[in-house]
Amino acid sequence: MTRKKVALLRRLSARAKHYVGLLKQGYSNFLGRSPNLINLYRVFRRNRTAPPGVNLESKPSGFKPRSTLRFAASDETYRDGFWEATPRNIYQSEVIGEWVVALTDVTLGSHGEARLENGQWLQFPFVNIHPPRGHTAEGVVMSVDESVWIIQNGSDAFGHWLLHVLPRIHRAIQIDATKRILTRHPGWNPSGLLAMVGLTPEDVIFFPQSGPDGGYVHVKHGLVISHAAPRGNVELFPLGTERFDAMSSDFLSLASETRSPVGQKLYVSRSSRDVAQYRDGCQNREELEEFFAAEGFEIVYPERFTFLEQVAMFRDADYIIAEGGSAPHNTLFSRTGTKLIYISARMKPENNHWQRRIADLRGLHYRHVMPTREFAQRRYTVDMDQIRDAYRTVQWL
Repeated sequence: MTRKKVALLRRLSARAKHYVGLLKQGYSNFLGRSPNLINLYRVFRRNRTAPPGVNLESKPSGFKPRSTLRFAASDETYRDGFWEATPRNIYQSEVIGEWVVALTDVTLGSHGEARLENGQWLQFPFVNIHPPRGHTAEGVVMSVDESVWIIQNGSDAFGHWLLHVLPRIHRAIQIDATKRILTRHPGWNPSGLLAMVGLTPEDVIFFPQSGPDGGYVHVKHGLVISHAAPRGNVELFPLGTERFDAMSSDFLSLASETRSPVGQKLYVSRSSRDVAQYRDGCQNREELEEFFAAEGFEIVYPERFTFLEQVAMFRDADYIIAEGGSAPHNTLFSRTGTKLIYISARMKPENNHWQRRIADLRGLHYRHVMPTREFAQRRYTVDMDQIRDAYRTVQWL
C-alpha cells in the first residue's frame, strides 16, 4: 500500500472515530443524568432559570466562521521510518466572547468541584467545573468572604498554568482588577508567571493543601470565567485566538527589552538538577542531547531561566527541537513560521494534543517525531536510529 493511501486511510479513520465518539458521548451523557447534578451549559443554552446561587453575567455572542480557524504552516508526522502529512485537526467553531458566571455561597474543590448550598453539584466544562470525582478531602477547611475570581485547575504542571490558568487570570483582571484570584498552588514558585499579569503571590488566595486535592473552600461570592483552551471529551476546540493573542502580545511587550540568553537553534531538554523530573519522559535523554549538540543545537533547560528570558528565547529562536512536556508550550511566543520538531512516545490520535493546537494557533512549521513503539509518555526510550533518520530526512516548506 502506498504512503498516500495509508495517509488517506488514517484521515478517514480519524474522522470516523471522531463522529463515533460524539455519538458515544451523547449516549453516556443521557445515561449519566442525575437530579443532583446541574449542567449549567444546558441551562444557559436553553435559556432556563438558573438555580439559586447562580447568575449568568455574560455569555458568548456567537461563533466565528470556520474559515477563520488557524492551522500550522505545515504539519508532518514521522513514525515507522517515514514522514507523512498529518490530517488536520477537526475543530469545533471558535466562540466569540466568554462565559462569566457568578456563584454565591458555593463550596469548591481546587480541581473543579462546585456544590451549592442546597447540596446540588454543578457541571460546566467550559469554565472548568466538573462533576464530583470523590477524592477531595471531606469538609470545609477554609472560608473566603470577599468577592474573588475563581480559577480552578486540576494540575500542577507548568504547561497547565500557561494554557489554562494564566489566560483566565489575564482576562479576569481586564474585566475586574479589584478582585483577588482564588486558585490552586502549583507546588513551585509561581511568582515569575504571576508577575507577567501584574500580580504577586500576595494577590492570590491559594486553595489549602491539606490533601492530594486540598480541602473544600466555601466562597461567599465568586466569578468564574470560561477557558481560552476549552476541553471536550470528544469535541476538539481551537485555542481562543483573541485571548491567547492578547496574552502573548502583552507578554512579548514585557520581554521586548530582554535579550535571549541563548542562540537561535535550541534543543529544549529537562533539567538534570532534579533526578525525578529528569527521568520523567524519555529514558535515554543523554543520547538525544549528545546527538543534537553535535548538530549545532544549544541544549537548553528553560526552568533555569526567568520567565521573561524564556519568552525571549522562544521569541528569537528559528529552529526548536523539544522533548514532549510543558516546556515547548512556550512556543506560544514564537514567530509565525518557526520550525519545531516535537519528540514524544506514540499517541492516539496523533494529532489531538496541546502542542499541535499551539502550532495551529501560531502558524508554526510543525514536525512530530515518534521514534518508539511505546505509548507511555512519562517513560519511554527513543530509537536513536529513527531520530537520526528523521532529522536528516525532514523537509521544510
